[in-house]
Amino acid sequence: ISGHGKGPLILVVHPSLPVKSVAELIAYAKAHPGTLNYGAPIGAPQHLAAEMLVQSTGVSLVHVPYKGEGPAVTDLVAGQIHMMFSFPTVAGSFVKTGRLRGLAVTYDRRIALLPDVPTMREVGLPELELTAWGAFFAPAGTPRPIIDKLNAAVVTAMQDAEIQALLRGVGAEAFTTSPEQLADMLKTEMERWARVVKRSGVRLD
Repeated sequence: ISGHGKGPLILVVHPSLPVKSVAELIAYAKAHPGTLNYGAPIGAPQHLAAEMLVQSTGVSLVHVPYKGEGPAVTDLVAGQIHMMFSFPTVAGSFVKTGRLRGLAVTYDRRIALLPDVPTMREVGLPELELTAWGAFFAPAGTPRPIIDKLNAAVVTAMQDAEIQALLRGVGAEAFTTSPEQLADMLKTEMERWARVVKRSGVRLD
């Protein structure tokens, strides 16, 4: 029907890790291959973003699987794991209080929630520019007039200042598409992530 919200992930590390930038993280990981670990639910955006980092830089990282992002962030704050990609809604407050260190956001620009954290493009990894997004779908075969009516309702809702402010508060933003634009976007995203999954060997089981 239409997209409705999108936002970045944040690459965060525990403050005890002696790195203050993505470049320093990559250098440290290459100097200590296979010793850094990251937490992520299997197959989730956080997991695939880390695999993209591995594929883009050639570093060796150990994946620690979690059932959800919350437990992974809890362990990261406690120093049980070294790093992870997280959503601003989950890790942002810990970055702001210094309990985690934010190295980069996977967006095409810095976010208002964490204006001092650079983008992946700024740190030299434009291929890690990615967003997590949400959209509304309807069952296959839904009549086009109904799709159009729903699309118009979503577009109107996403223009509401209160909704836009709510999304900005969690490091995201409103966005809408036509049904055709959403279909094209979905196709592109599936192809992109299929390549990452195939190269990484990630399996849900």
